[in-house]
Amino acid sequence: MAMRGIENRFLSRGKKSDTSHFATLDTRLNFKNLDTDFPYTLFIPQSITEEILEERALELGVDIKRGHTLKDLK
Repeated sequence: MAMRGIENRFLSRGKKSDTSHFATLDTRLNFKNLDTDFPYTLFIPQSITEEILEERALELGVDIKRGHTLKDLK
């Protein structure tokens, strides 16, 4: 999302966690020391993700179609 310049839209609406469980591990994974601009997991509902992506698409002039079936793509 950073490459598209919309990371802040997600960061402002999600919940960050710099540690997390994985599968059945007894210990937590720690993301704090990862070499990244985003050393955490971002929890955000899919509905919010779709809302943000739709908002950006509309800003770019995309004509979003719902209830349509794509029958062919050339």
